[in-house]
Amino acid sequence: DGMLLAVGHLDRERRETYDLIVKAADKGSPQRENITTIRVRLTDVNDNTPEFSSSSYVSSILLKDAKEGKLLLTLSATDKDAGNNSLITYSFSAGSSPYLALNSETGAVTLTSDLADVKEDTTLHLTAMAKDHGRPPLNSTARVVVNLRVASLEEGVAFQSSSYNFSLRENQAVGVTVGKVWASAGSNLYDVAYSLKTHTDLFSVDATGAIQTKAQLDKEEQEWYILDVEAVDTRIPPTSAVAMVRVQVVDVNEPPQFSSEVYKASIFNIAPYKTPVTTVKATDPDVGDEAQLTYIMSAGSPYFDVDPSSGLVYVVSVTSLGGNMATLKVDATDPRGLRTTTSVEVDVKKGASSSDVVAISLNQHANVVEKKVPELERSLGAALGWTVNIIEVSSGGATESRSLRADVRTLVSFFAVDGGQVISSEDVTKKLQSQSAAVAAELVKVFGEGIHFDVQVKPEGSASNDAAIIALSVLLALSIVGLIVSTVLIVRFKTKKNHQDSDRENFDIDRYAEGYTNWPQKTNSEPSDQGQTKSGEDKTAQCNRKDDNDVKVKTNGGSVRVKDDKNDDSNDSHTSSL
Repeated sequence: DGMLLAVGHLDRERRETYDLIVKAADKGSPQRENITTIRVRLTDVNDNTPEFSSSSYVSSILLKDAKEGKLLLTLSATDKDAGNNSLITYSFSAGSSPYLALNSETGAVTLTSDLADVKEDTTLHLTAMAKDHGRPPLNSTARVVVNLRVASLEEGVAFQSSSYNFSLRENQAVGVTVGKVWASAGSNLYDVAYSLKTHTDLFSVDATGAIQTKAQLDKEEQEWYILDVEAVDTRIPPTSAVAMVRVQVVDVNEPPQFSSEVYKASIFNIAPYKTPVTTVKATDPDVGDEAQLTYIMSAGSPYFDVDPSSGLVYVVSVTSLGGNMATLKVDATDPRGLRTTTSVEVDVKKGASSSDVVAISLNQHANVVEKKVPELERSLGAALGWTVNIIEVSSGGATESRSLRADVRTLVSFFAVDGGQVISSEDVTKKLQSQSAAVAAELVKVFGEGIHFDVQVKPEGSASNDAAIIALSVLLALSIVGLIVSTVLIVRFKTKKNHQDSDRENFDIDRYAEGYTNWPQKTNSEPSDQGQTKSGEDKTAQCNRKDDNDVKVKTNGGSVRVKDDKNDDSNDSHTSSL
């Protein structure tokens, strides 16, 4: 019914968007279908707690350097959620001091005064809390230690800054210097040694305080690294200090990469429009919008096309390509224009026609059947003893089987090949019917118990009926033309005859003229035994032979009966029309 349901666990932090391919098909004959894409974007829920960059924050300051508003350290926490769920507010949840102030938005810890009333070394211990703005809110804590020193730095080692921020472009060579820290022992009498306490597999620090990489870093794997660098002097007993170093890996736009340099597929030249050929898939190492890829044919093709968002290569029309190998070039391009190309080799087989296609209907959903097309081809092939090629799976279809009267029906169109020769649809249909038990047993292996199938039999004589319709149409057209021609000829003939009659009247051609007959002219008012003219009757006239072989008679149209006076037989007469 078109309802899209989520049937698996979805985590926005792992994957935010899904691109789906949806096919819509009607139940008409022939069936019509179309393909579209749906992009599903997951909304965030507050399921991640804020994470501090370090479990503890330590800072030291000399009283003589203290002044109101001086920055001692900055708390930093991140939340993997999005929107308000990722907004963080900082506060002190345990411990307090009149000397310290915490900015709830930035996490900056500053002095509230110049510490003039502090007369001795003082260590402040507090607990900082980072809370997000989700419903309900989540939080985490970190330890904060601030040393207020009366004496000078000569009494212990200290870093020039309590925290450092560095950045590095991703995929740099191993051994690149990220940044440099510096600590002083307060006297030239003592040396300072540096050591790294965290991420020792990826970073190192040398004797000068320079931090270097030990491996290539990829932003797509991790963007931020928090390092704790310790400085220890050579006093006895030695003193130490720890500085926090933030390293950000900066993104570099990288080109997409196809999972294969060459994709290979095969189809038959009777494959209809939108028949899937193969799906090319590229991945982009980048994140965010840069990872949105678009697929396009490098050179336009009248035979194939590709869906720009899913990479599905489908048929446009391959009827003329039977027996040929088609090589396609498909590009995957990211939003910044970086692209990569792959090849698709399609073997277009010939030898099959639409008349060789056989359809069966299954009481299964179309999406279930589509996922099992390879297994279905093997099972049908095992039952029939031929190689089966499925060319289309569609919803609906008429059936005469009582076992398939459920609403769920899927049509599977295929043809069979044996030793390179295509088997006629009639032979395939007969074998499906004769081997129905074997076919059903094989289908159970694919779909389980309860599977039923029905052979969609083509109406007999459909081709001859088409030919008969065409022939009748031609005959009807010829009959119409003949009727028109006959009508024209009749009209012309009558017109000509009327003209002739008019001429005969104008020139008095029908008058009884002397020399044509040897009897006196009679009018309608004079009775005569030899000839009378009545309305609605033939004109009858008596005539004599001009000679033994010739009798001339003149009349004003109609039928003439000629009687021989020399013969007493009154039946010896002839009638003709002039």
